[in-house]
Amino acid sequence: MPTFVHLWGNTCDSAPAIGKPCVTSLTMNSTRVIYVENDSALRQFLQESLDRHTEIEVIGTYADGISALNRAVAKKADVALIDFGLDTDGLNGIELGIALREINEYIGIVIYSQFNVRKMVNRALVLSSNQNLLIASQLPMVD
Repeated sequence: MPTFVHLWGNTCDSAPAIGKPCVTSLTMNSTRVIYVENDSALRQFLQESLDRHTEIEVIGTYADGISALNRAVAKKADVALIDFGLDTDGLNGIELGIALREINEYIGIVIYSQFNVRKMVNRALVLSSNQNLLIASQLPMVD
């Protein structure tokens, strides 16, 4: 079922009464996601998993950080799902997240790893101190 939003503003035919909203209903867009994963099997698995949710629109999947820096796509994305260990020769997940924030200051960044992330979190805290990134670690495994 679509979600509707009521807007205040001057889009009504006449000015709204003081304290009364000008009611215009809009259907909310789906959450636009880009996904960056260097493992092709995992990238395909998550793509298929996300495609099952009508409220999520995958607008880009990438195998490396450099490819994910597509400005046109990054500006449209609401969220980026990024593997921490992308490439030893290119950007890692944290560096890519910061670069995407430079393109789109409103994009949500989710960085994940299948490995122990203690060193990653320490590095992320240093790199993200001026980027308003929230770092979560030690999340419980989901069965």
